[in-house]
Amino acid sequence: MHDGGYTEGIYVQGTPYPINDMYGPESCRNVPPDCVMGSGLTKGGILITPKAKDKDLATLCSYLDYFFTTEGALIKTLGLNKEQVEEFTENTFYTDNGLADGAYYIGEDGRYRKSDVLVHDSGQLNTAVGFNKCCGLELVRAVDLGYADTYQASLDTWSLYPNTGFFQGSRTTNAMTQEDTKAMGDIHSKALEYMTKNCADFITGKSNFEKDWDKWCTVLKKYRVDQVSELLQKYVDEYPFR
Repeated sequence: MHDGGYTEGIYVQGTPYPINDMYGPESCRNVPPDCVMGSGLTKGGILITPKAKDKDLATLCSYLDYFFTTEGALIKTLGLNKEQVEEFTENTFYTDNGLADGAYYIGEDGRYRKSDVLVHDSGQLNTAVGFNKCCGLELVRAVDLGYADTYQASLDTWSLYPNTGFFQGSRTTNAMTQEDTKAMGDIHSKALEYMTKNCADFITGKSNFEKDWDKWCTVLKKYRVDQVSELLQKYVDEYPFR
């Protein structure tokens, strides 16, 4: 694809989220971020409906809680280890795919290392061996996925700050009514369309912050972006996510 020469000579690397030290009141400066783009501390969610009233809820909840333990998080993130594969004799999926020694092992540095079979897999085996469809914790810093040192360094800096303020996909947003979900979607679509068309102008110099910033803010306010905070706040108050 022709890029007009824009990428020539460019070097791209993941970096920590920038911290504002110039703009706004002092209370907004030099504050480490707690909500950044990407996944939060948990991934996925489960809703238990009234139809479960006659079921064994204690067993169900115990099963779900398991994936918030270290052992359960390892299965969700990476899959089964060697001992678990040996115990799971009724299914030969792991051994059939060269994973008789498990999906991971513990390296000399104490980090969990993905099997070489999975590191070099170009298909969907990585997805198949884990349990990523279940809610629970997903291990990040304790896991070595076999990436090149430069790429791993980028990932480490990208995820430098704990993403404790991210609640998209948690019970906070899962509890939203259809009416509020639609209102959020309408605002998001209009604002994103405007930002997609005009954001690059500030980068290329066609627009500048001194002359055009007020117009940018005025248009976004016209799309009621402030209402998003109001909509989300009532759910955060009722369904705390941390």
